[in-house]
Amino acid sequence: MEILSTQLTFKLDDAADTLSIWAKASEALPQTLTENWLGEPLRIMFGQLIFPRMVARANSDRTIVSIRPTRGWHVDSDWAALWDGSTLAFDKESFWRTYASLLTFVANARDKQGTQNFGAHN
Repeated sequence: MEILSTQLTFKLDDAADTLSIWAKASEALPQTLTENWLGEPLRIMFGQLIFPRMVARANSDRTIVSIRPTRGWHVDSDWAALWDGSTLAFDKESFWRTYASLLTFVANARDKQGTQNFGAHN
């Protein structure tokens, strides 16, 4: 999928219970902390603390890889979710349209000085 002129690739591995997201750095999605932005729409949609477990940043002279601790999935957080999986689970187009809209909103957020907000959206 393309968001903000940047190609994103998603891979769901049911056996490993993982979702992988790849994106090349761009002006709209800069390398620094973009991995948090990619998870932000999922946090909003599912009402869960979703963030990357493995993060890899690569440039011409080095690659940095980090592994983070993760939390388990909480089934009792549906009240905080924007996405109602029980009724919308089979509407793939709407799911990805919502993800793209939320990522666009997060990536375009600016602080009062007009500079990029590199953390999670507040």
